[in-house]
Parts: sequence; structure tokens; C-alpha cells
Amino acid sequence: MKKRIVVGLIITLILVLAGCSTSRPQTIGVMDMELVLKKSQRAGELQQELMAIGNELEEEYNQKKEELPAEKGEEELDKIYQEYLDNKERLENKLNQEINRVITEISREQDIDIVISSDQVYFGGVDITEEVIKRLDKGPEKGGESDAE
Repeated sequence: MKKRIVVGLIITLILVLAGCSTSRPQTIGVMDMELVLKKSQRAGELQQELMAIGNELEEEYNQKKEELPAEKGEEELDKIYQEYLDNKERLENKLNQEINRVITEISREQDIDIVISSDQVYFGGVDITEEVIKRLDKGPEKGGESDAE
């Protein structure tokens, strides 16, 4: 009787352990966002667009500065600065959406469960940084996300 109980417990334990070991291990992807921002042509394009907007707004302010009294000049500077910040936020959001779209595509194709920043990883993981840069630079017009916001 004791032997049957012990054998039953051992079989149950083996079945439980076998069930736990059949689950697929998670695949972790890593990406270096700093490198993406440095090497990606698309990120550079958006940075240049922001610089152009900043230059235009600076010229606009310099022209109005001479025409306006001091207190109006400060108000105008605040408006122009806010417009710059709004454009910066819009362009950053656009880039983040494009990066997220690319990461999602790569994750699905390579069966990656989690993507984290490479500066948080000491060892391991699948580095997808170069693939993100490559696909991001393909641009929306080459099969990526549309430019509509």
C-alpha cells in the first residue's frame, strides 16, 4: 500500500515537472536607442526638420522683436517657443510611432516576446538595433506606415 502511494506521488511529480518544461522559453530582444538615433537617416531627417522649424521661428521672432515693445516681445517669444516645443513633440511622437511599428514587425517575424533597452542588459538577448535602423530608413513610402497622423 505504501509503495503504491509513493509510486503515485512520483508519477504525479514527474507529470507536473514534464508539463512545466514543455513551455517555450521567452525570447528577449535588445535595442540601443541611442545608436538608432545616431545612425538612422530617418531620425536625422526629423532632426533636420526640427532645426529648420527652429530657424524659421527664430527669424520670425527677430523680425517681430524690433517692432514690438518689450512686454509684447516677451509674449511673442513665449508663443514662438511654445510653437517650437509643439513641433518638437510632434516630430518625436512621429519617430516613436515609426520605431514602435518597426519593433513590432521585427518582434513578430523573429518570434521575440520582449524588447528592452540594451543599456539595461548585461548579457544575452537578440540585438535588433541594426535591423530597426535599416527598416526605419526604408521610410513609410517603401511599405512602412503612412505619413498620416
